[in-house]
Amino acid sequence: MECWHVFLIGLVIPSVQARGNAILQASLERRKQALHERRLALEQDVIIFSLSHAAFSFQCFTTFYQFVAFHLEC
Repeated sequence: MECWHVFLIGLVIPSVQARGNAILQASLERRKQALHERRLALEQDVIIFSLSHAAFSFQCFTTFYQFVAFHLEC
């Protein structure tokens, strides 16, 4: 009787560990995907910020250029 008990424990423990490993692996994959999506969103935010900053800088430059040109004509 003890032999069967040991045999069954030997089968159950690895299957429980395998299930736990599968759950951890799935959780890890979800976290990796979430981090990847967050990284892409941050990259897009940086691009949008850079473009809006460039547009603002260009607008300031053209306004300054028009101001200087106007005063040089006077």
